Parts: sequence; structure tokens; C-alpha cells
Amino acid sequence: MLFYEPKEEERIGVRRVRMAAETGANVIVTACPFCMVNLEDAVKVAGLEGKMSVIDLTELVDRQIARPAPGSERVQEVPQECVTGR
Repeated sequence: MLFYEPKEEERIGVRRVRMAAETGANVIVTACPFCMVNLEDAVKVAGLEGKMSVIDLTELVDRQIARPAPGSERVQEVPQECVTGR
């Protein structure tokens, strides 16, 4: 058996999504690709599509990395040798 489907009234993923929604969360973060697929499906089943999203942990980190503001004078140019590999 590849996947375990428990005999329950409500799938675990749907239950977890509803629990998150009750806390006021609008994003669920996971580092597990299998969980991500299940949670994305659970968001749809729970009727929360467009109200809640599921993202990978690396997406969260990428979104939170401090980036210089557009037009900032502190933007540092990358040395050409780093770009070309010379």
C-alpha cells in the first residue's frame, strides 16, 4: 500500500487546515513535498481556496530575505568575474 487512507469522517489534512484557519492563519508552511500536496488539496476540500495558501519552507525564507529597496544607493554590484566564472 503506497498511501494510508484512514477510515475517518474527515481526512487529517482537512482537519489540520481547518485548525489553522481557526487560529486566523492564512498560510501553512511545510518542508515536506508530500505534505504540501496533501495540504494544498485539503485547502480546496475545506473550501478555503483563495483564503489560505500552502508554501514550502524555502519559499518563506526567500520571501523574508532582506533585499535592498529599489533605487537604493547601497546596492552592491556583483563583480564581473563572479558572473562569468573568470
